[in-house]
Order: sequence, then structure tokens, then C-alpha cells
Amino acid sequence: MSAILRLGLIFVFYYYSPGIESIFFALLINYFVLFLFVAYYVYREIMPERLKSLLNFETLKSQLVYAIPLGLGNSSRTFAQQIDKLILLTYVTPAKYAIYSIAFYGVPGLTQLYLSISQIYVPRMTAAFVESNVKLVDNLYKSMVLKTLSYTIPVILIICLFAPVIVPFLFSEKYAESVPYFQLYLFTFIFSAMGNGLALRATGQTKHSFYAYLYSLILIIPVTFFGIKYFALNGAIVSAVFSSVLPRILLTKYDISVLKCKVTDLLPLKEIGQIILISLLLIIPFGIMQYSLPLNIWIVAFCICVYIACVFAVETYFNLFVFTKTEINNYLGWALTTLRIRQSPFK
Repeated sequence: MSAILRLGLIFVFYYYSPGIESIFFALLINYFVLFLFVAYYVYREIMPERLKSLLNFETLKSQLVYAIPLGLGNSSRTFAQQIDKLILLTYVTPAKYAIYSIAFYGVPGLTQLYLSISQIYVPRMTAAFVESNVKLVDNLYKSMVLKTLSYTIPVILIICLFAPVIVPFLFSEKYAESVPYFQLYLFTFIFSAMGNGLALRATGQTKHSFYAYLYSLILIIPVTFFGIKYFALNGAIVSAVFSSVLPRILLTKYDISVLKCKVTDLLPLKEIGQIILISLLLIIPFGIMQYSLPLNIWIVAFCICVYIACVFAVETYFNLFVFTKTEINNYLGWALTTLRIRQSPFK
């Protein structure tokens, strides 16, 4: 219903007054209507006399102290990630801008998987911190980073390798120039998968998240402006990488400060090195194929599947993958048992 309402409002507003302002007002009205619907539903389900007993102003205050810095930090992060595109429009043609924009498509699914894993770990880290078990918080953080990087690193490496085939297939040959930008920015997803700032969320120190993004933004604005002014697309992509990596470094610094630990307590550096080594060694034959044989998208898709399967298998053997050997064996045993029961003639 929400999607239908949104599309209907956009169509009506744009029909009577074509322009981006009409779309903006349509979206604004859409969200206001949704707010009224939710408010009415809450009021109907929770009567006023019950609502008063449910309100706890101390809890409300603590939630605001937690949420406001986090929201301001996310706003600063969004602005920092978009400022290069805003400035770039002044210095390059629409065709060049279109080439540059391809760099930010990323790999579908990586961010969603990371968010799913982090949503499992943050409550557990919070519970451990409340119990003053900082060592468990460190171990949970390290476990989450290991799980996310176990699939992020090999996927990014293989997509980068075959980007010269993938990008022209998806966006046509005229966007082949965007391949180096796409490859470079793709590596920033490795930093995104390292859980930067999750300890701050688990401990309620979200003000430090705001500081990290605010301090980064102060540096990012001049770097982006002068980089684009003097180096155009090359300066823009370097500043985009800088704006993505810098706040994550600061967030990790604050994580370490809040938990009073060392970087090795949060990041499994040895295991990360092993994942990188496995990924690089197994990608060698595919690299030889890429630079010595003519490949089409179907061969590339098959090679990506084979590479990822091989990396995940080796990582599982060394207990580096998201799922351990025990978990996989238990799941396979459950699946085989279920299959036998379904095929059994005796019910």
C-alpha cells in the first residue's frame, strides 16, 4: 500500500506540475500520511490511560541521547559520500559524470549480509558490556569481523578481476572507461565490513560516532573540492575513497578507546591475513585466464562461481568461513534426515 500511495502521489503531483519539486513534495506527503496512519494505529491499540503508564521519561531521555548523535553522524556520513558528486557536476560534462557514477554500484548483497550479521552481534555485544564482560565484547567484535571478511574479500577480488567484462556487459561498452573507478571504490567495501563503530553502538557511546563523521567531513570537503578542481574524475574517485575510509579509521580508534583494548583485540589480523592469502592464491589461475583468453559474461559467471566455491571450501577447512565445519555438518545431517523421512514409505 505504501508503494502504491507513493507512486500515485508522485504521478498526480508531477502531472499537474512537472519538476523535481513536485516529486519531493509527493514523497513528503507520503511519509506524513504514513506517520498519521501509524500514530492512529498506536493510539487505537494502546489506549491513552495505558499509554501514560508505558511512557518512561528516563528511558526516553536515554534513547534520545543514543539516537540523536547516531542520526547526526549518519547525516554527516551521507553528505560526505555525496559531496564529490555535487561538486563534480560543476566541472565535468554529463557524459563524464555518468561514467563516474558507475563506480558506486558495488556488489549487490554484500551490504545486506553485513547488516544482517551486525544486527545479530550488536545486541549480544550490548548484553556483554552491561555485564561488564569487556573481553566477551572484544571476542564478539573479532568474530563478526572474521565472518564478514570471509566472504567480502574473495567476492571483491574476483569482481574486480572480471570488472572489464562485467561493467561493459551491464552498462554497454561506452562505460568501459569507468572500470578503474569501479575497481578502486569497490575495495572500500572491505573497510565497511570491518564493523567500525559497532562497539560504540553496543556501549551507547554514539556521540563518538558523530565526532568521527564530523571531523572527517571537515577534512573531506577541501580534499574533495581541490581534488576535483585540479584532477577531475581521478581526483573525485580518490576523494571518494578517502571519504569512505577516513571515518572508519576514526570509528575504529574510538572503538579501541571505549573498550580500552588494542587493535589486535578487535581485529583478527592473523585470520584476515589467511583469508587474503587464500583468496589471492586461488585467484591466480583465473587471473591468467582473464589476461590471456577472450572471455564472455557466461564464462566469467561460471569462473566466479567456481572461485567463490573453492575459497569458501578452503576457508571452511581452516575454520575461517561464516559457518564452521561443525555447523555445516549439523545442517547437512539435518537436511539428509529430513529428506529420508519425506521419502520414507511409512508415515
